[in-house]
Amino acid sequence: MSVETGTPKVATAVTTVQVRQGEEGAFAGWLAELNKIVATFPGYISAVVIPPSPPAQSDWVMVQRFQTIEQLGAWLDSDERRSLLDKSASLLVDEGTTNVFEGSSTERSPQDMVTEIITVSVKPGMEEAYRDWVDRIRQVEARFPGYQGLELQPPIPGLQDDWVSLLRFDTAEHLNAWLESDARRTALKEVEQFTDTRERQVATAFSGWFTFGDTPGQVPPSWKQGMIVLLVLFPVVMLEILYLNPLLSSLNLAVANFIGNALSVAVLSFGLTSLANRAFEWWLVPGPNASPSVEAAGIALIIGLYALSIAVFYFIASLHGA
Repeated sequence: MSVETGTPKVATAVTTVQVRQGEEGAFAGWLAELNKIVATFPGYISAVVIPPSPPAQSDWVMVQRFQTIEQLGAWLDSDERRSLLDKSASLLVDEGTTNVFEGSSTERSPQDMVTEIITVSVKPGMEEAYRDWVDRIRQVEARFPGYQGLELQPPIPGLQDDWVSLLRFDTAEHLNAWLESDARRTALKEVEQFTDTRERQVATAFSGWFTFGDTPGQVPPSWKQGMIVLLVLFPVVMLEILYLNPLLSSLNLAVANFIGNALSVAVLSFGLTSLANRAFEWWLVPGPNASPSVEAAGIALIIGLYALSIAVFYFIASLHGA
């Protein structure tokens, strides 16, 4: 069960959806509208979109964080969100699922992990038995290689009736070794008498978003995240201006811009941002014993890379007469 700490709590919604084949571009545009609107709601902290990672994860995952569970509930029940969901219906295989968590605002530093989202409907009167079972299975899981932790979120009145667990392993191979083990099959037979279980797997470097107080960590300040995004976004935008825009010049401006934005989002989501996060982890989330010079060194390095990137594209643009 969740560990209580003195750390301020945040509320997190994790939505998984499966996009129809061929609708990925339209869905990217819908996501841009969704993220723009959710950011206007009181208590909004941040949002991230995790693209599919076949074969382990076929769904798109949207993670939205608010300061309180009440503020998150206001967003989930809002007319604006309902309108957005109506717009997305034709793009999706089904309506997907949304799970809500309330926990510590501390997070792990970015790293490659795999998270299994386990949703359980517990029969009335069996809640304590289920908690005891989770405590026992946690001890068994901890003996398996790569185990990173298990968080349990009880039902949240008015938002979520099910119990939701987040099971983390360092790799998909280690997770699957547990999921396919005899020990797990035995444990599931024990619990099936009072639960109904559904599972989804999220294989992504953003698994650090799913931390609720049982592990230490921190989240990078917004200004550091912004510097990283600018570092990886500028080259992508410049390449689109120089090489993609001429190919799209015959299209309507809105259509051309949408295609460019969708490609930018895809490139950043499918690798550049996570690569930059790993490369600059020493600066984004320095350890407790890190030297004070680490902060200045990281800023200086990124500014230097800004200057280098501008110089390179200044030269390339001059060759194109731009």
